[in-house]
Amino acid sequence: MLIGAPTGCRWVRSEDVVSADLENEVVVLELASGVYFGLDDAGTEIWRLLDGGATVDEIIAGLLEVFDIDEDQLRRDIPPFLAELNAGGLIRSTACASPAD
Repeated sequence: MLIGAPTGCRWVRSEDVVSADLENEVVVLELASGVYFGLDDAGTEIWRLLDGGATVDEIIAGLLEVFDIDEDQLRRDIPPFLAELNAGGLIRSTACASPAD
């Protein structure tokens, strides 16, 4: 069982954040708290994939196109990472499908 963000949801950037590209990383500011978050290469690519919404499977497919990385590792790492972004107020879920879908 995956621990972290639900995999059947479409994830979008929160309206309460602003972000900026700084060379090879993205810096995200959560406006309510004033807390800055820095994203590494993979986090930056995920942030770009979230611009308009993406499911866990779409994020994994996008990362596999850009990085030489193990798909099983992504399936373990992406839900907890999305849960962390969600807990920080950076993203929110929409259009969640039930596990039976």
